[in-house]
Amino acid sequence: VESLDDVKDLRRAGVPLVDVSGAVEAPGVVRVSNDNVAIGRLGGEHLAALGLEHYCFAAAEGSLWSDERLQGFRNATASVRDREVEVFSQSIDWWKNPEFSRELAAFLARQKRPFGIMSANDIIGMNVVGACRLAGLAIPADVALVSVDNEEFLCELSAPAMSSIPFDRHEIGLRAAERLDAMMQGLIE
Repeated sequence: VESLDDVKDLRRAGVPLVDVSGAVEAPGVVRVSNDNVAIGRLGGEHLAALGLEHYCFAAAEGSLWSDERLQGFRNATASVRDREVEVFSQSIDWWKNPEFSRELAAFLARQKRPFGIMSANDIIGMNVVGACRLAGLAIPADVALVSVDNEEFLCELSAPAMSSIPFDRHEIGLRAAERLDAMMQGLIE
């Protein structure tokens, strides 16, 4: 479920619905996901442990999972930062077009170095790596980056390789299947 329109369409179809995307808050829809606040906190704690004082977050605008990760990141870095976490936020479709990285490069170039940045997912992280290169910023000397999803192909393709927090798709799939089964048996709505 990527939008409230998706929810409306699926409800009209009259089928049981379990959301594993977590992109929107959909009242009355069963949602199964990882703890995105905890994921963000883990990323913030990792960067804080490096002794950094300045932090940024690259977000997927309008995505609940990204907002939750940002919340956890802010919580983890609150005691060490000298100012609010700087956020660069664009739609997930924007992030899929590498030609937009000049705007991100300009944002990164304005940051006080060294700084840490967490990307909401690995697609965004790849854009951060490219934008750092465009801005003349070295990873990890100028910028420490941590990402989310642990998409092995993307993490290893990245130069330098990205550090990424794993996202437990297998567990989400199992829990979603259990919830869907219970819904189909009429045990829960």
